[in-house]
Amino acid sequence: MTNGPGNVLACGVCGAHIFPGRTLDGDAVWVIADPDSSGNLMVRFDESSHQEHRVSVMSPRQAEEVRTKPNSQLYRMHDDKSCIPGARKKPTPRLRREARIEKKMKKKPPRERIDAVAASSVDLFLTCSSSILQAESPHSPECAGADLGTAVHEAIRHTVRGEDYRIEHIASVYDADPGEVLALVEYAKQALGEIREPLRHARCEEKIYEGNIRSRQDLVAVEATPQGPSSISSLDWKSGRVMIPKPGQMIANAVALRRRYGMPSSGYIYTAEVWLRDREIIERRYDATRLDAFEERLESELRYAGSSYTPGEGCGFCKHSTTCQARLDYLRASASMLAETEVKHLTPMAIADLWPRKQALERALTEYTKVAKGMLAESGELPLSDGSVLQYLDRKVTTIDARKAWPVMTEHGLSAAEINGVISVQKGKLEEAVATKAKANGRTKKSATAELMDDLRAAGAVAVKPGRYVNLKRKI
Repeated sequence: MTNGPGNVLACGVCGAHIFPGRTLDGDAVWVIADPDSSGNLMVRFDESSHQEHRVSVMSPRQAEEVRTKPNSQLYRMHDDKSCIPGARKKPTPRLRREARIEKKMKKKPPRERIDAVAASSVDLFLTCSSSILQAESPHSPECAGADLGTAVHEAIRHTVRGEDYRIEHIASVYDADPGEVLALVEYAKQALGEIREPLRHARCEEKIYEGNIRSRQDLVAVEATPQGPSSISSLDWKSGRVMIPKPGQMIANAVALRRRYGMPSSGYIYTAEVWLRDREIIERRYDATRLDAFEERLESELRYAGSSYTPGEGCGFCKHSTTCQARLDYLRASASMLAETEVKHLTPMAIADLWPRKQALERALTEYTKVAKGMLAESGELPLSDGSVLQYLDRKVTTIDARKAWPVMTEHGLSAAEINGVISVQKGKLEEAVATKAKANGRTKKSATAELMDDLRAAGAVAVKPGRYVNLKRKI
């Protein structure tokens, strides 16, 4: 895509710089070439300079949402009543012919049918079937660990091939911490030894596009016999810091495998989510009955794409997040419900029903805060409608060096127990420091960190505190 129109013309009456466009309804329009902060048109520019550009007419609410996004550009329609159409330079005859053919065949282009869904998006799709529709301006939430996750997956792939020596190089390519990558790869190797399903002749990064499922699976092992497969196994490496199981993705992977290879004689297809940080393996075995039921549900949900919207917990990961009218209405209703609710008069079920609305509002506020801080960091302040300004001010944060402070604290009469009350040790950073020193001394990081934890436990320095968290679980 180009960054602007390549076929700018001058209006024959007012001289305004304009370019031709066509709305999603098939209507030809003229758009003022310069972006306008008060506009309501989103333009998708065509690569060839002689083509009409695709124009989306947005509602005031949608336009306001787009304006909050950095580097967004909106345009305004050239609708000056004094400029008669005959005074403008007309499109080429070829464009007029294409427009006539399009209008004759279909007065209004229908929604483009979505025939397949990516396995990695199935969990979101089963929550809201319209989440897989194509987006004019897709929202892409930033993920701080994306590069690390890519490095880990590539490092595991080379490790499976017996190329462990490439791990440090891969980490440097993705600007990831080599120690962190190595630690996650080490557990992946351990997990491969713990899984009892056949994993011989496993293939990495297997692309399986079958029917209405597009799947890219981290590790696939198929035990083949002349009569057909005897077993099928699929592993998915998860390097995220928050463990959120993906049952929809895993059963979609299993369905895609059955479509390609057939049902194995074992009677089930094995899948495993390997959470590398949590050192957890979530194993599932899908028989033909469960796979059949999932296929029926998937095909049924695909028919509702574009007509059914279920805003809520999945909106933060959806590419339509900033332009979905259903989500905006949901957030407004949620804010109103929570503001007007007297919790003491609610039943336990009603209180629980408000929980996902509270989560959706928190995610929306987090997104708003991030965008606002980005704008403030760039401009210094933002004007408000009442004449005041929103400012981003610098502040000084005081920190204390524990090593230098230790003798000072003892001079002031603090005991070791009292000092322990104001100093905390982060387990992850401690293990990382010990692992780095062990590597410099020629030892393996895994053995060094294991020995560290054993010594800390023996000294009584490790305490495991019980905790609780609220979880919203949906059945697949």
